[in-house]
Amino acid sequence: MFYVYILSSRSGRLCAGTTRHIGRRLQQCQEEAVPDCTHKRQIDRLLLLETFRQSSGAAAREGQLNRCTLTEKLELIRAANPKFNDLAQTIQS
Repeated sequence: MFYVYILSSRSGRLCAGTTRHIGRRLQQCQEEAVPDCTHKRQIDRLLLLETFRQSSGAAAREGQLNRCTLTEKLELIRAANPKFNDLAQTIQS
């Protein structure tokens, strides 16, 4: 499985990405182990998660999300996660 996600900081910054190992990716964010956008912006909450069987589908979706405006991303999150709960609590590593 491949996962496409949107992470958020408490200040409202959003970061979209893709991974094969969502549990490990979330742990990296929490530990700030990878010097990427999540580390620089202190992004730590999982707000949207989509699954794909093929990497090509996940990569295409990540590209779509990265081209979305902030308003469009918030609409997607609101549709799937209306209370903006941290979905990381539902992930089993």
